[in-house]
Amino acid sequence: MKDLHQLLAAGQNEAALAALNGRLDDAPHDGELLLLKGVALFQTGAIPESEQAFRQALASGWHTVTEAWKNLASICYRARRFQEAVDLIAQYRESTPRDPEPLALHVSALLELGRFAEAERELEKHLEVFPDDLDSHARWLHCLGLQRRYLELLAYTGRLPEAAWHDLNTVGQIANALEALGLPQSARDLVTASVQTDAVSAAGRENVDRLTRFLDAGLALAEHRFVQAIELFRTLIPGGDEAKAVLFNLSLACLAAGHLGEGWRLMRARTSLFSMTAARGVPAWDGQALAGKRVLVHSEQGIGDVIQFIRFLPRLEATGVRVVFNAYPEILRLLRNDPRAKPSPSGSVNLGTLQFDFQAQLLDLPAMLGTDSVEDIPAEVPYLYANADRLAYWRRRLATATGLRIGLVWAGNPEHKQDHHRSARLSDFESLAVLPGVSWVIIQKGSGASEGLSPPQGMAVTRLSDEIANFDDTAAIVESLDLVISVDTSVAHLAGALDKPVWILLADSGKDWRWFADIERSPWYPSARLFTRPRQTTVGRLHQENGAPRACTMAV
Repeated sequence: MKDLHQLLAAGQNEAALAALNGRLDDAPHDGELLLLKGVALFQTGAIPESEQAFRQALASGWHTVTEAWKNLASICYRARRFQEAVDLIAQYRESTPRDPEPLALHVSALLELGRFAEAERELEKHLEVFPDDLDSHARWLHCLGLQRRYLELLAYTGRLPEAAWHDLNTVGQIANALEALGLPQSARDLVTASVQTDAVSAAGRENVDRLTRFLDAGLALAEHRFVQAIELFRTLIPGGDEAKAVLFNLSLACLAAGHLGEGWRLMRARTSLFSMTAARGVPAWDGQALAGKRVLVHSEQGIGDVIQFIRFLPRLEATGVRVVFNAYPEILRLLRNDPRAKPSPSGSVNLGTLQFDFQAQLLDLPAMLGTDSVEDIPAEVPYLYANADRLAYWRRRLATATGLRIGLVWAGNPEHKQDHHRSARLSDFESLAVLPGVSWVIIQKGSGASEGLSPPQGMAVTRLSDEIANFDDTAAIVESLDLVISVDTSVAHLAGALDKPVWILLADSGKDWRWFADIERSPWYPSARLFTRPRQTTVGRLHQENGAPRACTMAV
């Protein structure tokens, strides 16, 4: 066997395979030969054949074939069969507990499955035995970062061994947390300081240079220096493992700068970074002609994204495409109010019974339709409609709310990466409580809704949070109001799609690309007015500019 191991170690896989196949002719059930064949096939890129060889090795019952579990787990992980990978690697680690190598794969698969607590337990057990394992510390930081537990991540740095502060992977995780918390300059300073040592290799310094440029580009993007951000991101192409992240961030910079055509094309990199819905056996659209084809379009990201981008569905149908939209259940009833929609008579469709030519994600549609400039954005409103019965109900419910009726939403989903930038508190609106002739209608749901139980003194509120069952209710309430004031949430998008006056409060730091820069009127929603300031001054600006109901009415 020594000669086979030497061939594999030297990368002479074809020679190894020739020798292995000859010996397997005489011993077709030899577990060690099957294991080595799997390794050789894996190294040549013949993944399905490699998996078959490893499974044959396991079936042979050879006494050291447990190595095949680890190799099979790697194959399953690459194929995004994460539960299989977890099961296989758990078997291997049970039989070989002192081998630290498979921990990374085990933790990565658990993170892909969203089983963060299990991943942390595995890392804790490992670090009890290997407390100076830098990779494991970096993975724990990554785990916290995925959960947006940024303050806990920073607190965890107290556990790091000294060498970790010169480890690019570890420092990169800390820098990402600082950037997410709105401290991009601190993130850059940390990375720069981490290489002020002779311990860092030339290759390490090159990686640090790339990370520094990436952070500089992110800082430029956050500060709306789009030309500089685009230039810096371009210097990182082509890249290594971070190539897709670079392309995705470059797409955000292009979109924010108004370079929509390039931005949409680059944004397709997101499909390699984020989990996407996909129908098995249906080819993904990749620029092919679509006229006369049936295309399955999937919802993606949040409800606000769906509301914003469904405007492209009628445009796509107008080109001769037969469109089936896979909508989120939470918004399905609202979409059925559109007289142009063709819902299934049964209320749902078994997608497995339909034949599709292609599938696409909702945010692929602008690229499909050649949306190259702001002027190309479909802005015909309204394109969503309130249910007539719910509208009648909510108008009766709000009959006692006299004067100017203003809906209020101050917080978004706390799971959103930028929520610490965008969300406010009801107390932040205290300066508006003194406006006479205003009835404040609280339509805040989820996080922060309980704040409506204790509104600022003098604020006349009608609290509807607990009465809203679905987006049908929210749409009917918004239709019954004179104005909606909201942070960047699905309600802001809903009001715009209904063509109702809406003031959208945007924090300058972490402002999303879709609102562009330095504009007060949105090309997406003609009825929307954008207020972009540091969060602590945004509400004050509303009060300063609109100190009386008359001013509010005129501004609407």
